[in-house]
Amino acid sequence: MTILLFTEDDVTGEAIRILAKKILPQTGKPPRILQRAIPRGDIFKPEKISAYVMRVKQEYGSRTKVIICVDSECTDSRITEENLIPSKKALRTSADFVVVVHALETWLLADANALRMVLGKNIKISDSFERECQPKMMLGDILLKHQRRVLRNDDHIKISKQVAPDIVAKRCASFKKFREILLRK
Repeated sequence: MTILLFTEDDVTGEAIRILAKKILPQTGKPPRILQRAIPRGDIFKPEKISAYVMRVKQEYGSRTKVIICVDSECTDSRITEENLIPSKKALRTSADFVVVVHALETWLLADANALRMVLGKNIKISDSFERECQPKMMLGDILLKHQRRVLRNDDHIKISKQVAPDIVAKRCASFKKFREILLRK
């Protein structure tokens, strides 16, 4: 099986790919996970997605699961879901859409222990982190406070390698949906 992940940028995509690998069973032959970054606006252009999916299916076979991750940014996730309806209808292939509440950093903030392992310090994350409109800024503030430096692209990768998917799934409904889609046969 091949899993094709569409994400809004390469850094986010690589971190989501790492999380997906952690979720998938480690027994047997693991699925191939391909990640494709597409600009935010292109997620709402199904013809570009369809064309790429068709190429992947030709190359890797028809057993391809397509997951399209869309950040809601500072928009209510239900509105983002509604905005995706025309794209879902126009898509010429089956795909699952996951609206990441605000952004990937929400998922990364859900596991304070992962942050502790990366930063070497105990971090307290407010229970309201999922309502943070710009979680990237929240994560950046934590780095400034504890390491006296700005958030770098490789921080997403480092944190995602430490994240415990079960913890994140308990704290983030959008991650729980992502996990359920990955594990679905």
